[in-house]
Amino acid sequence: MIELKKSDSNGNKIYSCTSNLSTPNTDPSIGNDCNMLILVTKNEVLIKLKEIFPDASYFKAIESGFYNNKTYYTVYMQNQNGVAFYSVIDENGQILISPTKQYKLGNSYTEKSGMVTLTRYNAYSFSAGLCKAKDSETGLFGFIDLQGNWVIEPQYKNVSDFSEYGNEAYAVVDDVTIINQKGEIIFTAKQTNS
Repeated sequence: MIELKKSDSNGNKIYSCTSNLSTPNTDPSIGNDCNMLILVTKNEVLIKLKEIFPDASYFKAIESGFYNNKTYYTVYMQNQNGVAFYSVIDENGQILISPTKQYKLGNSYTEKSGMVTLTRYNAYSFSAGLCKAKDSETGLFGFIDLQGNWVIEPQYKNVSDFSEYGNEAYAVVDDVTIINQKGEIIFTAKQTNS
């Protein structure tokens, strides 16, 4: 089954394909290629993720982010053994961050639909040039840049995306503290014991 997931900042449609086509596809612009996510605009296939990541058995989530007039896509995928990997590609399908399991760029959760429990997947998006990421060993959050380097080391239990205000961008960490893109504390409501 082919399902429209969302549209990105360029107006491209993000489609999700499952490996078993229970319903014939009626959109000739997409074709019957499945087991991947693809981007389509104006009835033209722009990116076939299976061609970029041939070793992935399937893709579960994709998220788009916009920065410096370009769109970036965070991809969650699994190999045939069920091991999860994360990657980032640009709007031309170039890999910016090679598939890695060193840190997580997304999360999963379960959702009950009638008698069936479904596993849903989210991917994190880049905002203001940074993406929240979860350290695989500690479980703490920090922020990476478009090259996959830690800009703000993982040290927080939870974080928001960065939001831009004028020429600055800020994120909320651990629910009570606001930081800038350098990780400097701008404001905190956290009480300290004296």
